[in-house]
Amino acid sequence: MDYNYESLLDQRFQKLAQALLTKEYESVQCFPVGMADGGRDGTASSGGRLETIFQVKFTHKPSSIKNPAKWITDALDGELEKIHRLKARGASRYILITNAFPTSALDTGSIDKVNRYLADNIPMEAYCWWRDDLDRRLDGNYDVKLSYPSILSGPDMLRLLWENMGASGDSQRRKMALNAYFAHQAEQDATIRFKQAELLPSSLLELFIDVPAVPHSPQDEIDIRVLKRYLDVLQSKGQQNSSEYEQHVFPRVEHLLSSRADVKIHPGYLASILKETGRVIGAADLLLEDDFTQDCPYIVLEGAPGQGKSTLSQYLAQLQRLRILDRSRDLSKLPESHISSPVTMPFKIELRDLASWIKGEDPWSGNPPEKHENPRTLEGALAAHVQRYSGGFDFNVTDMAFVAQTHPILIILDALDEVADLEDRHHVVEEVSAAVARLEQAATKLRVVITSRPTAVTGAPSFPQSRFDYLTLAAITPKLALEYTEKWSKARNLRRVDAAEIGQILQQKMSAPHMAELAKNTMQLSILLSLIYHRGSSLPDKRTELYDAYVESFFNREVEKSSIVRENRMLLVSIHQHLAFYMHARAESNRTTGRIGVGELRNVLKEYLSKQKESEEILDELLTGMVERVVALVSRVEGTYEFEVQPLREYFAARYLYDTAPYVPATSTGYGTKPDRFDGIAKNPYWMNVTRFFAGCFTKGELLDLAERVCSLCELPEMAGSAYPRSLALALLQDWVFSQSKQATEKVVDKLYDNYGLRSAYLFDAGGRRAIESNYALNPGLSSQTGAPHFIESRLGELFSLPYSESLRALAHVVGKQSRPEKDRVRQEWQNVYRSADPSRRIELLKVARWANLFHPDMDSNLFTKERNLNVLLATFDAEIGNESIPVSKHREVALASLNRANQSTLYGTSPGAELRSALAITRPYLWYYSLRHNYAAYFLGEVLYEGPDASSSETVSSLLAAARSLRRPDLRPEVNLAMVRDFLSGLDSAFGKSWASTLIAVMSGSVRAPEERGAGADELFSSDYSLCDRVRNARRRGGQEGWWREQLQAASTIEQKELWMAVAFCWANAEVLSSLFEDMDSTLAELPADVVSRLTDLAASRTPFSQRSQDMVNFPVSWQRGVPINSPTLMIFFNRLGAGSQKDRMLSKKATAGLSPEFSGAALRYAWQRWVNGFLTDKQIMVVNRKFFVPGVFTSSVLDVPSAIDRRALRATWELLLKQSDGVPDMVISGAESELRRMSRRPKPVMRVADKEKWFA
Repeated sequence: MDYNYESLLDQRFQKLAQALLTKEYESVQCFPVGMADGGRDGTASSGGRLETIFQVKFTHKPSSIKNPAKWITDALDGELEKIHRLKARGASRYILITNAFPTSALDTGSIDKVNRYLADNIPMEAYCWWRDDLDRRLDGNYDVKLSYPSILSGPDMLRLLWENMGASGDSQRRKMALNAYFAHQAEQDATIRFKQAELLPSSLLELFIDVPAVPHSPQDEIDIRVLKRYLDVLQSKGQQNSSEYEQHVFPRVEHLLSSRADVKIHPGYLASILKETGRVIGAADLLLEDDFTQDCPYIVLEGAPGQGKSTLSQYLAQLQRLRILDRSRDLSKLPESHISSPVTMPFKIELRDLASWIKGEDPWSGNPPEKHENPRTLEGALAAHVQRYSGGFDFNVTDMAFVAQTHPILIILDALDEVADLEDRHHVVEEVSAAVARLEQAATKLRVVITSRPTAVTGAPSFPQSRFDYLTLAAITPKLALEYTEKWSKARNLRRVDAAEIGQILQQKMSAPHMAELAKNTMQLSILLSLIYHRGSSLPDKRTELYDAYVESFFNREVEKSSIVRENRMLLVSIHQHLAFYMHARAESNRTTGRIGVGELRNVLKEYLSKQKESEEILDELLTGMVERVVALVSRVEGTYEFEVQPLREYFAARYLYDTAPYVPATSTGYGTKPDRFDGIAKNPYWMNVTRFFAGCFTKGELLDLAERVCSLCELPEMAGSAYPRSLALALLQDWVFSQSKQATEKVVDKLYDNYGLRSAYLFDAGGRRAIESNYALNPGLSSQTGAPHFIESRLGELFSLPYSESLRALAHVVGKQSRPEKDRVRQEWQNVYRSADPSRRIELLKVARWANLFHPDMDSNLFTKERNLNVLLATFDAEIGNESIPVSKHREVALASLNRANQSTLYGTSPGAELRSALAITRPYLWYYSLRHNYAAYFLGEVLYEGPDASSSETVSSLLAAARSLRRPDLRPEVNLAMVRDFLSGLDSAFGKSWASTLIAVMSGSVRAPEERGAGADELFSSDYSLCDRVRNARRRGGQEGWWREQLQAASTIEQKELWMAVAFCWANAEVLSSLFEDMDSTLAELPADVVSRLTDLAASRTPFSQRSQDMVNFPVSWQRGVPINSPTLMIFFNRLGAGSQKDRMLSKKATAGLSPEFSGAALRYAWQRWVNGFLTDKQIMVVNRKFFVPGVFTSSVLDVPSAIDRRALRATWELLLKQSDGVPDMVISGAESELRRMSRRPKPVMRVADKEKWFA
């Protein structure tokens, strides 16, 4: 068979070659495409040693090359230097792979000519694989060919796909069943689910836009495996002429892509890369990229209501079906990159149907569903789906397993969120996880995509991150919105001038923040465009009003075309509302699929008509009007109906609740009023979207009461600890629900961002809970119309007057999320305050500005460039002011101060405009800590060692860059290479002298995994004959030699030597040795100046220990512990290493004196609160300790560990009280209280049960 390699282009051809190499060689390393690779597109190792080098040479037009041998040898001439360098590194074989056509004439043909060249010029065994060599290797690799279908002709691809369907009888049956099934499903998925007004059923292929997707993680850490592949795709999809800024960013990405597989990455790092580059990847682009899905085969894709999850699942399945069915006309409408993606056999079902199948019901049999006796497994459900929709061909679990074993398959499972009952959802998650484990054992290639809204229910079952990787759909970009507008206009056959006008109006409207927010969602964008088409620029502001206007527009169209709709318009609207509530409530309370059978539908409508005193004779007409004209109800399963998209069901349900609520005079008592109904649905996260629509119905006079109820919701005991009630309040504000009433708006804003609300918002947004409760992950910012001016006005005084603390940090963080006009005001006021502040206050104001994200190019640059106070200049580093603000004349002074400050935990970011901060980034000890202890070298060192110029107008910057030059290596692994650390520190110390930063890095180098580096000969800790790294290695070996440590301490004659001894001993001396040397250490520490004690205290209080030994408990005399003052240097340094117990507890009650470092106070707080949790301190005792140590400048970060043996419910009232007193307790306590209260939360009552009990519809 011949293959069209040229269709792949250069990058995919390289990937094809790599795929073949993995079949033929063991231990193949495939290098990313489009990057500098040192002459290697792949390598193979043997016994851990480099053996074979592979290089790929591609030509777009091989038939046009007149002399293939010369083309090859010319290319090799340019590679010889690299090949010799690789030879020196141990390579013994070189293989060149090309798609060029060879000639075979003896001696004179291109094959023999190239072989002679290889023998004469390549310093190792060398071969060339020509096109024919690749052909023969491909012939037997079925799965590789299907991964690159563009190399095959249409008939060849189809023949290949249908091969190997088993024995002759089974083969024909399976082929016919699948062919018929895919044809039926292709017809079903040909149109988008959401049908738009005045638009015929909308073609999926013509209207589909690729909504961006990004990795995220329920545990707030992304696997490097996922991030590697995602960033690889990000780069490969980029433009050739990237901006200068991208050229700065992507060298860091290249280092990241070479990280080890066991690394975890915080989502914030990915967010920063995407923000810096301005690039996004469409979800379809990502999920059709073979490199990504090979490493991430099982994906959970989350997205907000109406964001396009189901449309994406339709598209992914439809693309595969169209290729299998050879629908060339439809395929011509698709991007070439999608058509050439790997071919798989697609099987798509909804997870609510799987839930029914697991319960023994056949969800596709009609209504009521029939019972089935088939296996209650995913495989059983998929086989039954094929059998039913193939027209009845026999197709069972054995057939399904056979297809999975012999063909690549894609299983798409849609809408986990629509499995309303949590027990059912648990069974679904369990079964899908088990099925994946079963299928992958023998599957040729198994891919699984699961879609869901992020869960709004605490403790709801979710797919384990150990097996499934998570993506989330991002907002539609303005560019993508305009692309959709063009497709939408084309689908309507609009004139060019009308289409242009609609695009202009949309652009104009998107300049308003609330409209831009609406346009970030595919379904809402469709509605916006429909309304623009009908009403021009006169659009509603509220989300509910947007749907109101759309539904009105829809019915306006139909009354002109249908007498049924014209004569029964209001009745049809109210029936849709009633049905929506009935079906939504029933899906929750009865654990159903959200569908309704024809018989049940008729009964519900008949009952409704009877209740409304309407004639039942028009029932059939109404059904016709609902199904054929309005089409909000559709039939996807024979004999059943459902709302075409869930947001429409939720909108109609909300309208029903509002429009049917009775009026109750003030002198009477009624049931089911609007306030009653709000209280009933607002508590239930399953009804969150309904609640948003419902609240949007309220009129101006009702808003103040609604605001009171929103505030009361936040105070309910059952809501304590949950982000849900405040997230609902934020959503209602952002939906413009309260925009007609300033009083109501201000009331909700005050509750949303009271002191606890601010602390919780900070912890949720910046502290990790966003990943855990991502359904509430709304931007905490408000606009000028939704309460931002009031929030800023009420809090501005505190922002600039309070001392810097955890509470002020939280306030600054939320201020930084507000809209631009309010930020501009805050920025201006900040500059005014900063000008008149003293140095210590300026340092705090810089911290506030950093968290509030106030720095802006329009700010007065003199505020920073004319600064002369050294501590303030250092604070500008921590604040990461965008442009370099430190004069070159101050560079060395600032660098020295940075290298010798006590707090070395700050990691400096890099950017082209801040060369000193960028150059100093490599000196951060905590960066080295993560690199040496956690194998994060490529992530952290790659982040700062971008390829910049080694020369600078600043001598200080040039010296820092020169010291780091040796670290710019693709095989960077300092965790096993002590020489690398030693060389760096030698250069740093030569340029700047001994510093605290270099001392800490040297102390950490004791953990480098290099057994041959024992520090032999470096027997004296203060000897200048050996590097400090070697002396630390030697000291580590002597951890238990008390005499040696005592001798070294006695030899310490200067303050610097005593500080060094303490740092090394704290990290590497055994606890028994330190206990024996207690008296000597205590007297030594008492002699040290405050700045040295501060540095040592900071080292000791670190929550990321530099060595395992530094966590071992010491045994200091009890008599000393009884009498030691709380500000004793020895106590502050060794506090974390004193065993827990009553004696240590009593230390906390000692009278506070001046001189307590923030680091020690933080450590004391962590210890005390943990003791309280464990029951050793009373509520009164802990609050006394808390008041003593929790003062401005003290920050906590660890989470309280609540032992399983503790009676959690006994602490519930205390946890709730602590949240009410949040201003006076640390972040870790608030976080711990929220976590425990969420753990104890109960499932809310189903709304149907609440409605019945409270007689809403009596």
